[in-house]
Amino acid sequence: MTVTYIVSKLDTQYCISKYDDGNQIGAIPIDGNNCDYVQFLQYLAENGDSDVTGEPVPSNIQQDADDWLFNKQLREYVDAVTRLELDAVVASDDIPATVEVYNTETDSMDTVNNPVIVKDTEERAAAQAVVDATPQPVIDSLNN
Repeated sequence: MTVTYIVSKLDTQYCISKYDDGNQIGAIPIDGNNCDYVQFLQYLAENGDSDVTGEPVPSNIQQDADDWLFNKQLREYVDAVTRLELDAVVASDDIPATVEVYNTETDSMDTVNNPVIVKDTEERAAAQAVVDATPQPVIDSLNN
């Protein structure tokens, strides 16, 4: 399935058409409450307009796509910061650094890093990557 979008203009009104493998599957109203329009904004924000054919993307629609991306980055940033504010799971008297697991291939017990600690470390690294990649204007919006 190859989805493409075509922007057309009739008089002063713009229209977005959605195609699947060359067949038109719908006209998309320019309405922020319409799920197809929001999906188009997501596509535009993540892919740019190089694959959108027809008329150039109007500035108001591009602004909607930019706003969609900004809000997505803001939500992800807030979630990541919240995750990083939680205490890290580290080895302690209650949480061993390693655990024994049964290996069915060798019919023996293996010592592995504690999966709880490993998962926490991976989640914290992913959250930190989101924080590091968040554009400064998004971060600044929280302080204003």
